[in-house]
Amino acid sequence: MSRIALVLALIPLAACQMDNLPQLPGMAPPANLPDMSVPGTCFMFVEDPGDGTFTLVQGISDGSEVPVGTRARGLSAAELDARWEKERAIMQVNPECLAISVRDRTQAREVSAS
Repeated sequence: MSRIALVLALIPLAACQMDNLPQLPGMAPPANLPDMSVPGTCFMFVEDPGDGTFTLVQGISDGSEVPVGTRARGLSAAELDARWEKERAIMQVNPECLAISVRDRTQAREVSAS
């Protein structure tokens, strides 16, 4: 009897995780990405300081308005793309990622070099 109760308890939990599945090839990504200020949202985006290098910013939101992330500065386009793919794959299996918000190099934010 306890096995049946366990299975029934896990079904709603599994249903909550369904929106985090990877997009199938040919499918457009959702227009509205999860908000980075929501706790448990894994985020990753690219900054372009305009000097030919890129910065990869990533982290897991703690619910603050501007969550703290780690920055990898001075990456070439090839280094950035390789690192982005690796980190994106990790996000897909990371149980701490309740939602995922990512933007790649084509959506890089321009920032002033400091």
